[in-house]
Amino acid sequence: MKLKHIFLVSIICILVYGIPVKAFDYDIKYMDSKSNIAQNKTWTIKFNKELNAITVTEQNIQVLDSEEQIVPITLSLSSDNLSITLSPDSNYEKGKTYALCIKKSVTSKDGCQLPKEVRMEFTITNPDLVETVSKMDNIEAAVKTQPEKELVVDVKSVLIKKMDDPSKEIDTSSLKSQYDNLSETEKLDLQTVFLSNFSLDTLSEIMALFE
Repeated sequence: MKLKHIFLVSIICILVYGIPVKAFDYDIKYMDSKSNIAQNKTWTIKFNKELNAITVTEQNIQVLDSEEQIVPITLSLSSDNLSITLSPDSNYEKGKTYALCIKKSVTSKDGCQLPKEVRMEFTITNPDLVETVSKMDNIEAAVKTQPEKELVVDVKSVLIKKMDDPSKEIDTSSLKSQYDNLSETEKLDLQTVFLSNFSLDTLSEIMALFE
C-alpha cells in the first residue's frame, strides 16, 4: 500500500506542478551507428527542404559524449540552406563514443519539423589499436609455440571487437587463463616479441583493456 501511495503522489505532482519527465526512446529515431571515425571528423547533414536558418543553432543540433554532456562544436549552414556542416572545436577523444543529435526544433522554411529527434552514435578511431591489430599477424608468426600463437590470435580478436565498439564489455578471463597456462619460457618469448613491436605506451593501453 505504501508503494501504491508513493506512486499516486508522484503522478499528482507531475500533473499539478508540471515536473519534467525524461523522454522515452520512442521519441527518438536512432540511425545506424558509425565506427572508426577520425578525431577531427566534420559531418555534413543534408536535408530535402530548405532550412529555417534561425533554427540551425547549437541548442538544436548537438554532439553529446557518453555522459550526455554537450561537446563544443561549430555549425555552418550552406548557401542553399539544404545542408549543415558540423565540426568539433577540438578533437574528439580516441576510442570514445559520441551521439550526433538533431532535435525536432530544427524546421524548414515552410515550418515543417522532424517527427522525432534524430540521433546517430559514432565511435572515434583509436590509432594505437589500429596499429596493434595491423601487427598481430607478424607477432603470431614470430612467437614459437602453438599455445602462444593461439593466444595472439585470440588477443587480436578482442582488440578488433574493442576497436569496433570501445564501450562494449568483453570477458577476457579466457585470455588470462591462456597466459597463465604458458610456461615461463613461453611467457618470456611472448613478452620479448611484443616489446620488439610496440612502445611501452601502446603496451600499457593494450594491457588496460584486460584489467
